[in-house]
Amino acid sequence: MSFSGDHVLEQGLSLPPAERIRIAAELMRSVQSATESAIDAAWAEEADLRLERFLADNTRAVPADSAIDQASDWLRSQRG
Repeated sequence: MSFSGDHVLEQGLSLPPAERIRIAAELMRSVQSATESAIDAAWAEEADLRLERFLADNTRAVPADSAIDQASDWLRSQRG
């Protein structure tokens, strides 16, 4: 038997509030897992790219305190 999303929603809305909350939480978890996996994969790809560029000497390492100072100076200059 096949159910449409509208049918499932209609049936779900007839459930007691506690059961609706439980089901909503499970549905959110299922979406978040997929989304988080995609985000994790994108960040892993970005990290690999950055490491590859660094190792190829296309970028240079800057001490963190220096990078923060440079970023702070740039932000101050943008404020006017």
